[in-house]
Amino acid sequence: MRRFGRAPLGMLRELNLSDDQKKQVRAIMERNFESTKSSREELRTLGQKRFEGTLTAEDQARAKELHQQMAQSMQNAMTELTGILRADQKARLEELRKEEGRNGGRHGRRFGGRDSNQSNNPPKP
Repeated sequence: MRRFGRAPLGMLRELNLSDDQKKQVRAIMERNFESTKSSREELRTLGQKRFEGTLTAEDQARAKELHQQMAQSMQNAMTELTGILRADQKARLEELRKEEGRNGGRHGRRFGGRDSNQSNNPPKP
């Protein structure tokens, strides 16, 4: 999710990580996945309540709080991931992030990026 200032994990594939770096990335992401497990489960429950039409204002506030916590957790993981990159990999990651921004963010053309013919919304500057 670009709005949180992190690179999608797919970008890491383009950085030619060493085997050791790949192991470190895997360990970081597994820790993050485990640490957010209960939050994801709670969000799933709240999503079901929303689908059923029984979501309260308190539930909405809780969902927002959980989303923020998970975003912060992912930001922390990405900061840790960036710390294992060499200087050339960090530079390439920055290039990829800039390209992503020019192409309409995380989903690019599929969901209304600059090159999308399906979008009714003008591209963001």
